[in-house]
Amino acid sequence: MKSIDLLVGSRIRERRFQARLSLDGLASRIGLNAVLLLRYEKGEARVPAPVMMKLCNALGARAADFFEPKPNDPAPLLRLTPDPAPTPARGQQQAQPQAQPLPPPRPRDRRLAASLDRLARAERGVRLQERLIARQAGLVEQLERDGDADLARIGRSLLSLFEATRALSIRDRNRLQAEMAGHAGALASTAETPPPPA
Repeated sequence: MKSIDLLVGSRIRERRFQARLSLDGLASRIGLNAVLLLRYEKGEARVPAPVMMKLCNALGARAADFFEPKPNDPAPLLRLTPDPAPTPARGQQQAQPQAQPLPPPRPRDRRLAASLDRLARAERGVRLQERLIARQAGLVEQLERDGDADLARIGRSLLSLFEATRALSIRDRNRLQAEMAGHAGALASTAETPPPPA
């Protein structure tokens, strides 16, 4: 288990408790199996970027909130390092390893969190524009039913403008999703490489 997976999992659980959601409640909200969500919370599996985006939306969090260590983190989030003292002689009690705090997030982790935030904002923008388009379409229909052709024509112009803006937002969202897929590939290829020495 990687310390970053433990850290992210504990943050997910903490946010879930703050939102007063059960494991099943959050899992159904983001379209996951509760068993898989539990594995993420325990740090037994790495959270993929699309799932992280859904968690951010469901819990009202920024992606960076899941990656930043806090000074009062519980013991499971501390990385154990071997005690440099020599092995005790036979019959003596062996010294316990000393707990060290997690290192600060590496630049790659911060870049991933920033990309997740941008992707979540893009997704929210697309959803907002879809609601605006639906509202504007309803308004144009109402104006046409009322026989107000001039206002209906203006409404259709606004509707086409909203749709063009939505197309640009979808393009940006797709570009960000491709960027996140690249991040996920880079993380997978370097998952087993140890961090550089401090």
